[in-house]
Amino acid sequence: LAELTRRQVFPMYLEVFHATSSALAAVRHQTDLSLPYHGEGLWVTQPGADSDPLFQEEAQVLASHLALLRSAWSNHECATKHIAGYSFGTYLPPLYTAASADIVARNISMVQAIFDQQVSLPGGGSPLFLLEMPLTFFVAGTLSIPAYFRRVTDQVACGLVLDVGHLWTAYRYSGAWRTQSLGQFLDDFLREYPVERVVEIHVAGLAVHDSMAGEAAVSDGRGE
Repeated sequence: LAELTRRQVFPMYLEVFHATSSALAAVRHQTDLSLPYHGEGLWVTQPGADSDPLFQEEAQVLASHLALLRSAWSNHECATKHIAGYSFGTYLPPLYTAASADIVARNISMVQAIFDQQVSLPGGGSPLFLLEMPLTFFVAGTLSIPAYFRRVTDQVACGLVLDVGHLWTAYRYSGAWRTQSLGQFLDDFLREYPVERVVEIHVAGLAVHDSMAGEAAVSDGRGE
């Protein structure tokens, strides 16, 4: 923040990633900027959350962190790192099915209710739950990714985070690059995706590797 100020770059808000309460309190003490929060460990894609004490505990901790930061919203990946007692070192996207989307919507409703009950913002109201399109190394299911998020937002009043880097991985790992230019893929995706619910957009983190430069040109229709 000091370096940004020195360079006369004045952000409107800073998103803070999951940390301990003492660390978050220190950040809150240093600035009057709005501090939305990026949660971690609240796996809304998993069934049985309403009877899972660990999920309930994590939701309570998240609410306390939002109250401490006075955050207007909390962003969380639509993913998990734990399935059936097994832990993974990366985010695993949901199964893109109607049943999975319904589970996510119910879990978000439950978490939002906790926010509404336990966190009052200085200007009134409570923090909003945002669901982020996940990093995708594979795609499995019967719904397209945008149709999946449309089904979620049709059932629950959450916001969305559209991560452009994650959207690129969907283009690559779904195999869409074999049949569509990147431009056509984006047009089709955003036409179906509930963009009216997008609160935050992530735009950093990707570049085309030198070894793929020719392939990227082909996929964008700029080469042969």
